[in-house]
Amino acid sequence: MDARALGEAAGVQVGTLNAWIQRGFIPQVIADARGRSRDFDLETAVHVAIMVELVHFGFGAPLASIAAAYALNGPGPFCVFTHELLKPSSGEIADKMGFRHRHFSSERKLPEALANWGPGGTPSVYMVVNLRSVRAKIQQAEKNWQQRQARSTRKVK
Repeated sequence: MDARALGEAAGVQVGTLNAWIQRGFIPQVIADARGRSRDFDLETAVHVAIMVELVHFGFGAPLASIAAAYALNGPGPFCVFTHELLKPSSGEIADKMGFRHRHFSSERKLPEALANWGPGGTPSVYMVVNLRSVRAKIQQAEKNWQQRQARSTRKVK
């Protein structure tokens, strides 16, 4: 999908998306000449959509990008994030950035995921990313974009 369609689907302005690309916050997208159209694959678009949601929660773009990568690279369709102030850093970049995360398989498993958090006990504050929901939203946007592209190609002929 192109930048405009991704911006509409994810709720971010194209200018912001381009700034994130220029600053290296969007993995596997290389900053190139201005004015060129850019297409995004599904995984990159999902990464951007998660970033946008996290930015709306107050994450800065660099942290949102790191958190989105952690969310996408785990074994479950849900990822919970928390900020553990008193736990010593394990050296992982997520720890250094001030958050911890854990994947889990279903909404029913959230209490279990939180109860087994570790020595600090259940986190007081946490946020869940529903990867299925984000992915479904972006897949629908991709489908709509492809249909618009097909219609505009037929009009040109």
